[in-house]
Order: sequence, then structure tokens, then C-alpha cells
Amino acid sequence: MAAKQYGVEASQSHKVLRLRDLPACGVFLRHAYDCTHRWERFVVNKATPEKKQLFNFNVPLGTRDALLVLDDYGDDVLPLGMKRKVTQSRSGETLGIRHKTGEIVQVGFIEAPACTEDGEPPATEVALTFRSLVRPLLLPSMYRSRLAELLGKTRPFHITVRDSTLCDFITRWASYHDLGDNLVVDLHFDGQRLQVCSGAHRTVSDWTLDPGV
Repeated sequence: MAAKQYGVEASQSHKVLRLRDLPACGVFLRHAYDCTHRWERFVVNKATPEKKQLFNFNVPLGTRDALLVLDDYGDDVLPLGMKRKVTQSRSGETLGIRHKTGEIVQVGFIEAPACTEDGEPPATEVALTFRSLVRPLLLPSMYRSRLAELLGKTRPFHITVRDSTLCDFITRWASYHDLGDNLVVDLHFDGQRLQVCSGAHRTVSDWTLDPGV
């Protein structure tokens, strides 16, 4: 697959990696690429966590922004095949949140040729990639200061769709395109869940057993 950097088709190619393809000891990331905006490149210089650790971690995007990468453990509400069609995602991708804008993005990893000095043998490097969802989702501004709460969560998020749209899909009144338009990201903050969809958000709580029933 050829990469486009700054609007120009690059001569180099890259290999898409799944999360499970990353080394168990973690990997050092030198760069991140914004696939939505002409493959803009950011300097990262940050290592991913080891496999025995939670995969929630922050990576700098240059000097003006950062990206919170979230562990996809627990994102199992939608069947895998349906989730891929609804989000148009590849296998092994997860979600992240940009600190500056609050945009929720899809995060993946690639292996691509690294820049080397003339005369040196060719080398490869692992880089992080991120791109907007089918319908861009933004975290409400009052929650952007609470992103650190997600760092320690074993199950920081799951993806679903609006209940009414899912019912319409079951009765064949809605399509996969409609599901994508009504995508919901459920984020698990401290003592509170926040559901974010296109142009709206709401807080929800888990079911509680009534001891009197």
C-alpha cells in the first residue's frame, strides 16, 4: 500500500500491523501520521507499553498536541464483522482521543521504510497512524481535562450504535450506512460513562440490582 505524504504519492510502501503484531516488549515510535489530512507527519519519539501492561498511553504529536491511545480490550459489544463494516476499520485498530480538539479517532500501526543516511542499508520502522471516524466524533470540552482517568481503565471504551437505529437495522429499515451515521463511543470515566455520538452526548450508569425485588 502506497503512502501519501503532504498530498504527494510517496514511492515507499508500508505494511499494516495489527495490535497483536507489536513486540511483547513494546516498540519505539518515531513518527505518527494523520491519514485524514494528507498523511501529515508528527514526531513522536515514544515507546508503546509492553504487552503485560495496559495499552492506554499518551503520545505527543509534535509540540502542540498529544494523542491518548486506548486499549481495545472490552470493545466487544458489536460483533467483529458488524463493527468493521460500521466503522470501516481494519483488523487490529483501536481508538484514540486528540487532546487539543477532543476528536475520537481510529488508531493503527504500520511498518514502513525508515529514513537512512546515504550508503546505509535500508531499514524499517514502526509508526502510528490515526484517522477520523466515518462520522467525526468530538469529546465535549468539559471532559478533555479528564482524559487521565482513562489511562488506568482495563476496559476504557466500547463501540455501539444508537438503540433506535439498531432496532431499525434488525427490522431492515436501516442499513450499515445508517449504523455508521449513528455510531456511539461509550467511554468509561471514573464513576461515570459518557456516550458520544455525532452532534450529541449523554452520561449513563450501569444497571443496579434492586434488593427489594
